[in-house]
Amino acid sequence: MSMVIGAEDEVLARAMPVLEAMSGSRVHVGRCGAGNVAKIANNMLAACHLISTAEAVAMAARAGVSPEKLLEGVNAGSGRSGASQVMFPNWVINKAYDSGFTMGLMRKDVGLASELAQQLGMELPLANTVAQLWDASRATLDDSEDFCAIVQRTDPTLFGHGA
Repeated sequence: MSMVIGAEDEVLARAMPVLEAMSGSRVHVGRCGAGNVAKIANNMLAACHLISTAEAVAMAARAGVSPEKLLEGVNAGSGRSGASQVMFPNWVINKAYDSGFTMGLMRKDVGLASELAQQLGMELPLANTVAQLWDASRATLDDSEDFCAIVQRTDPTLFGHGA
């Protein structure tokens, strides 16, 4: 597990032995509260990357390119992301959908990102579209399902459990 940490320097120094025992990767992103913002921003990107990667994989598959070979090419190029490098190989292509992070948790974080953007007076059209897609997925994907299952909405034939 990676941690993004928001804390004053002196507080972080006191907490570091505990944090080091909990995680091999820690990034201090700023003052108290900054870690929450960084987590929300990260998960907004992950939510977007899952959907955009699913769309790219589905498009290429329909054009005759194997998902595995497409991911190999994407991961060697500029389109790579955590979705293409980790999520698809480990939990999507094999239809395992067992990353340990749920639809409900990702929906919460996507909602928090939308709320933060609104509070900041920002219009984020891509983030808004992604939030709408995650919200609409409630109709077919339960909060308890793995968050990687969102890809099933892109192409159930390619990504569905029984596909």
